[in-house]
Amino acid sequence: MLIGAKLKVFRKNKGLSLRALAEISDVTVGTLSQIENDNTSPSVGTLKRVLKALGLSMGEFFDSIESNEGGARVCFAPKDQVDVSPLEGLSLLGIPRSEGSQQIQILSETYEPGASTGKDYYSHEGEECGICLEGEVEMRVDGHIYKLGPGDMYYFDSHKQHRFTNVGTTVAKVVSACTPSTF
Repeated sequence: MLIGAKLKVFRKNKGLSLRALAEISDVTVGTLSQIENDNTSPSVGTLKRVLKALGLSMGEFFDSIESNEGGARVCFAPKDQVDVSPLEGLSLLGIPRSEGSQQIQILSETYEPGASTGKDYYSHEGEECGICLEGEVEMRVDGHIYKLGPGDMYYFDSHKQHRFTNVGTTVAKVVSACTPSTF
């Protein structure tokens, strides 16, 4: 358990310098530096003073360490991804929602020749972006038509009506992300 590294993250997230935290917590800059670099472990009293200065309780601090070390998944193999597309010829693989309350949704999209996101346009809250990895994809956004090929990227406001279609003769692959997560 790297207490010092976690304290450093909280300090930086609060926008505090070591000197500012030292003044607020009444712990010397040298001691804070030693703790943040995990060269020494703080006493309970010192940790309480630092956490109070950061606006955290001991419980909140240790819960944050456990949630990061104890189970929040970071990597998802293809077997762990779920297909969220109800359409034939289209595979949208993403991280299962059961893994937490992700703010960003990332998808691996595979379009068979002629496949699309559907005949109807759709829109939703947020923004989305992506990159075409293989094939040719026609992207229609807000009445405009764009042709995407390998290496082409896109970014737009998801409130705009949009749809995607593989207009090529080979499989098309796109990696996209949108926020907030919609599937």
